[in-house]
Amino acid sequence: MSRSTSRKTIRAKTKAKGLMRDALSASMSAEANAFQARLEKAEKALQSAQALDPAQALDPEKVSNPEKVSAAPEKSEIEETPARRIPRVVRDAFTMPEGDYALIEQARQRCLNNAVTITKAEALRAGLQALAKMSDKELLAAVESLEKVPVGRPKISRRSG
Repeated sequence: MSRSTSRKTIRAKTKAKGLMRDALSASMSAEANAFQARLEKAEKALQSAQALDPAQALDPEKVSNPEKVSAAPEKSEIEETPARRIPRVVRDAFTMPEGDYALIEQARQRCLNNAVTITKAEALRAGLQALAKMSDKELLAAVESLEKVPVGRPKISRRSG
């Protein structure tokens, strides 16, 4: 490669770097302007919300005593509240008849009809909470009415191939 060709290549690369630098600068400038616009919009919204009475901003049907409504909890209220611990979860597997499994889907569908989405685990946990509220007699009657199923995983039938 000749000396003049390498100089042309270097100039082309330098020009490309300059164009890329200009494009990057323009992009960063546009992002900064967009951020500033969002910040100003948020400031205006905050100022207008502070101008309103906090009790008027909330739905009066959901607030039992509008005089006690405050925008933020006081520092003493935060310090007195104990830290809420997340309960430890346990993973397990169960075998059940298809009819009982269909009951889980029915419970989920009933919740969906009332605009509440639940998982299968939440449906089972709700059932356990309901069982816990039953008397011993009711609990035993519910357990005795269950269809007995074999314990463990179902056996997989292998086809001869």
